[in-house]
Amino acid sequence: CRAIVMKAQYLARAQDFDAAFDLVDKMESIYDPSLHSSVLMQEYGTDHCATVTAGSAVWYYHLGRKEEALATCEHVIERILPEVAKTNIDNGNLLGLNYVLVPVIHVLRAQGQSDSIRAKKLYDDYVIQPYNSGRKRDSASFRLVVKPLIRPMTILLTCCSSPGKYDEIEDDITWVLSGEVQVLDVTDTVLANSLYLSFHSLMAEVCLHLAKRLDTSDERQSALVKEGLRLSGLAEAKIKNRGNREREKVQDKGGNMMNVIAFESNARIYSELCNFNDSNV
Repeated sequence: CRAIVMKAQYLARAQDFDAAFDLVDKMESIYDPSLHSSVLMQEYGTDHCATVTAGSAVWYYHLGRKEEALATCEHVIERILPEVAKTNIDNGNLLGLNYVLVPVIHVLRAQGQSDSIRAKKLYDDYVIQPYNSGRKRDSASFRLVVKPLIRPMTILLTCCSSPGKYDEIEDDITWVLSGEVQVLDVTDTVLANSLYLSFHSLMAEVCLHLAKRLDTSDERQSALVKEGLRLSGLAEAKIKNRGNREREKVQDKGGNMMNVIAFESNARIYSELCNFNDSNV
């Protein structure tokens, strides 16, 4: 199974989606989450079969195959996520849960407010509550991947779930504009290659949603848009492989884009920020 999963993920990054879907179908024919998830978790530290199935929902959505994307999300929520949660919550390893849940959230929140509310509840139940338990916060995966995601993802899902201002918005705006929000390159690489989003893109979208909740007379609105554009630019630089280290690359040796989903997602956010800025000048 692991070899099939790795090949499917590579093919998807290389935009050979049909071949990737064929491999996922092959894997699904032998993978039973109730039987195999805990075994895979014990052997490899994460359930790679669950990860690639969840990721395929994003592939479908990227291709405009919305019904298949949503059907895959339902399959993950109903059959896979509860089994992954049994192993990950028990030992406090939230990385595998993020690998399975974030792609589903990506698709659900794009459907509008009601599905965003559902996505937020899933994130609260499967990530925030275990996180608040305080168990095993010293692992490398927790510090590098899980913890940096929590606050921006919470802000984004709160904004997508309800219009207007919310109770913690002032603290969130101060945090975003503090200049203290940073992430290691390795973290951004893991997120872009495994979850199909750049951390900087996520933060840029947070800036956009927060800016929309402020009056045009509030100078922080323009500051948020400016910061969002800066972050989106950083995301593009990362995704286009302007890093110096081999492990940071997201292109193949021929220079072909190896993460078109993350790239196009960031381009959409950048365009929305530009349009919002132009309409409020």
